[in-house]
Amino acid sequence: MRTQLSKLSSVVGVIVAVAVLTALSPLSAKAQAQVITQKFDDPFDQIFSASDPANAGCLTEDVHVFGTIPTRSQTIIDAKGGLHVNFHQIANLEAVGLSTGNKYHTQGPLTFVAYDFDGTNPREIFFHNVVQLIGPGGDGNLNVHVLFHAVINASGVQTVDVLKADIVCH
Repeated sequence: MRTQLSKLSSVVGVIVAVAVLTALSPLSAKAQAQVITQKFDDPFDQIFSASDPANAGCLTEDVHVFGTIPTRSQTIIDAKGGLHVNFHQIANLEAVGLSTGNKYHTQGPLTFVAYDFDGTNPREIFFHNVVQLIGPGGDGNLNVHVLFHAVINASGVQTVDVLKADIVCH
């Protein structure tokens, strides 16, 4: 699971890094808003290992998770040079226990939002990811929740700094 979470973290990290660097870079003012909308599907194929300590003992067997992750993003550069980024994913995945063949239910949204109103402060960044891997009956249940929220005021002082990451078994 640590491998899967680290791969997921790497992908998310790149997304966050690009958006943060873009948000922190000054933008020249534009005469009118520019809107960039993207829609694509990311393939996903991973085995979540029951023996991996990163999953906090939540799974009773290795689980193969596969499918696509529909991804939608919209970037707006407004007339003042402000940047508004919205990035959403909702997993469209199947999951099967490798020992039992049991079908697991998997779901979870990912949302990333960044606002840089005119190329200077204030700025706001928000990231929320929920991953649920729910087994039937006595099979394990894995719930991963990550939340990050930062606000930088007009003076350049970070006034909100929230980072929560939980792995919970149910």
